[in-house]
Amino acid sequence: MLCEARGQEWRKRESLIISCEGDVRGRLSPPSGGKGGGAISLELFNEKKAALESGSGAFKNSHTDILSILVEANSKASDADKLPDHEVVAQMSTLTFAAMDTTSSALCRLFWLLAKNQDVQDRLRAEIRGAKQNFDEKPTHDQLAGLTYLDAVCIHQPQQLGESKATTFTPIGYRTESSAIDVLTIARTRKDAILPLSKPVKTADGKHTQELFVPEDTLIFASLLGSNTNPDLWGPDSYEWKPERWLTPVPDSVVEARIPGVTLICEMTFIGGGRSCIGFRFSEMEMKAIIYVLIDHFKLSLAKQEITWIMGGLTSPSVDPNQLKPQMPLVVSRAA
Repeated sequence: MLCEARGQEWRKRESLIISCEGDVRGRLSPPSGGKGGGAISLELFNEKKAALESGSGAFKNSHTDILSILVEANSKASDADKLPDHEVVAQMSTLTFAAMDTTSSALCRLFWLLAKNQDVQDRLRAEIRGAKQNFDEKPTHDQLAGLTYLDAVCIHQPQQLGESKATTFTPIGYRTESSAIDVLTIARTRKDAILPLSKPVKTADGKHTQELFVPEDTLIFASLLGSNTNPDLWGPDSYEWKPERWLTPVPDSVVEARIPGVTLICEMTFIGGGRSCIGFRFSEMEMKAIIYVLIDHFKLSLAKQEITWIMGGLTSPSVDPNQLKPQMPLVVSRAA
C-alpha cells in the first residue's frame, strides 16, 4: 500500500493530506514472467546467507531486519534445533507475504476510526506519551503489550468488527452502518453429526428445534463477525466502536458461551484450535509499534471525501465504490 504525501515540503506544513492507495489484491500472484513469493524468498535467503558467511558489511548494515535476524539465529542454533534451508525459506515467505495486506488493511481501518473518534485518539496519545517518559527510546515487547488502552484500540476493537486477517476467511456481505465486512470460516463435515444450537430456530415446517442433523460432506459456513458482534453475547452496543469495553471484564454471557477463539477474549477473528492464525501475535505487535510511533507525533482527521469499505478478499477503503482501487485520504497534522 502506497502512502503518498501531497504538498511540497510537507515537514514544514501545519497539515497535509495523505492518500493511501494501491491495489492490494493479487499481490502474491506474479505477473507473466515475474517472480512468485517463493522465488523472491529464496533470492533473499541466498543473499542474507552469503553476506553472513562472508561477514560483509551488507549483512551488518541491514542486521536489524527480521530476515537477517532469522538467518543469523538459525546459523547459531544447535544441530538439533537448526532448520534446513528450505524451511527457513518457507518461514521467510510467511513473514514477507502472510499478513502483509491483511495487517495494512486493519491499520487503514484503525486510522479511519481514530480520525472519526478524536476523544479515543487523544486518550491513546496521552497513554503513549506517558509511557515514553518511563521507557527507553525503543520499548520492549512486554512494555508495548502492557499499554492497556493501546491494546484495546489496536487489537481487540478493530478485530471485533472483523477487520483483521480478512483474507483468512470468505467475506459475504457488509453492514451499512459500520461498513464492516462479514467474514466467515468454512468447514466440511467428515461424518454425519448433530449440531447443537445456542437457541432454538424455526424450521421450514414451522417447528422449533435446538439441534440440526448435518450429513457427511456438508459445507458449514460459520460467521466470525456474527460471533464477534452477537448482541446476545456482547450486549446491545455490540456494533459500536468502544475500546473502553476491553478495559473491564467481558460479560458473563461471553465467558459462558465458551467460544473457541485463539485469544483470551473469546474472539473468533483469528479462529482457534489447529487452524488458528500462527502469526496473530506478530501482527498485533506490528500494529502496536506503528501506532505507538505515529500517534505520538501526528493527529489524524477525516478528509472531505466519504470513505466506503469494499468487501472482497480484503476489506479495502475507497472514495468511489464503483472502482476497485483502494483509497483512503486523511488529513494529517502535527499533534499538539
